[in-house]
Amino acid sequence: MNVELLLGKHVIDAAGESVGHIEELLAEDESGELVVVEFHTGIRGVAERLAATRVLMHLWRTLRATKMEGFAIRWDQLDVSDPDHPRTHCPKSTLRPLP
Repeated sequence: MNVELLLGKHVIDAAGESVGHIEELLAEDESGELVVVEFHTGIRGVAERLAATRVLMHLWRTLRATKMEGFAIRWDQLDVSDPDHPRTHCPKSTLRPLP
């Protein structure tokens, strides 16, 4: 699967609640191969995708942004059997919020 095709896809959780759009992929090198270990969603995922994350975070704080939600979804928590409609295997409340 070309994981880059998942970027921008809307994710829903096991209960049908919106988790956000996949904005960033986190991969690690395992024996010379890149393996996706997490998918990041929401505005924080967008910030990670941009190179100036610290600048953006400062700007958002300055502008008093009230909701900067984003979640880390482990590879084993995400069902991508239908790449156009990814779903988590767990409720949104159990996902790790991005800092």
